[in-house]
Amino acid sequence: MIAIPAVPRGDWGRHARDRRGRRGIQGGLLWTCIGAGGIAGAWAGTLVGRFGLGRVHGAFLGLMSANILAVGYGIGPGLALVGGAFFGAAYVMLTGVYLIWSIHALPDRPATGLMVGCLTIAVGQTAGAPVFGLLMAGPGPGPAVARFGGIALLAGFFRAEARSPTRTHSLDAKPSAFRRS
Repeated sequence: MIAIPAVPRGDWGRHARDRRGRRGIQGGLLWTCIGAGGIAGAWAGTLVGRFGLGRVHGAFLGLMSANILAVGYGIGPGLALVGGAFFGAAYVMLTGVYLIWSIHALPDRPATGLMVGCLTIAVGQTAGAPVFGLLMAGPGPGPAVARFGGIALLAGFFRAEARSPTRTHSLDAKPSAFRRS
């Protein structure tokens, strides 16, 4: 579900206008900020190990949702660049979280878990773009970003379970479960 709400920010955010109707920012500069913020995703494993998958998942879904709503409701170009960095951090962090989640969902077949995680992200981007376009053409930008921001928050209701041949436990039950002995 992470890829569906990311569509407005990645695809439409550079075209956003501020409240006074001025044109948005240049796409290349926005993508540079998104990429720079994305470097924070390198700490996904560390944060999950320290705080648990559910907390990291929820925090960064909230950050992504707030960012989508801010862009959709017309923040200025300067704040859009800062928001782009926060969006990049949230998106790449969540991608890392989902990859950790997918490996633990299929511990006997971690490569399959990674493949399913990556495929799910790709399908979400592919399915989300035309839906967002239809909402932009119909109800308009406000309702479109509100719905996609809500989808980001909805993803937080899914809980991770780690499976092993002998037992199932929540990945949030013991954050130390990710630490190596």
